[in-house]
Amino acid sequence: MLLRVSEQIRECLGHAAEAAERARSEADPQRQAAFLDMERRWMLLVESFRLVEQAERFVDDGKTQRPLPALSVVRFLPRGVFDDDATHAMGQAFDSALALLGEKFQPKVIHEVIARRIITAARKGERDPDRLRDTAIAAVKRSISRAQ
Repeated sequence: MLLRVSEQIRECLGHAAEAAERARSEADPQRQAAFLDMERRWMLLVESFRLVEQAERFVDDGKTQRPLPALSVVRFLPRGVFDDDATHAMGQAFDSALALLGEKFQPKVIHEVIARRIITAARKGERDPDRLRDTAIAAVKRSISRAQ
């Protein structure tokens, strides 16, 4: 279906270009305005097809999407702040950090510290799960050494 939509977009863009060209070559202001309006309408149709294409991609991605991020980190995330890739990277980092620290033996406050540090680093643009994990573990180690 995406190929068909892309062909339709290409065809509409061609019609829009043709209408724009005819408007440029038209001496009569009313006819020129009509061709410009026709170009605008073709471009609106292009945008409609692009929306359809994006929706189809979204549905297709949902069918082949990698596993959801760890639900354990999702509860710490503010809604709508991170895209799927960032959330996935943060989930990987969180799971990896807990695994390195021995997840079953860590109090929930440690989970929260790890999650908060990962979120802070991700807000600054970090997307590499290993660096996110290392940032979180370093923060936990600093907290532990200060407490001792």
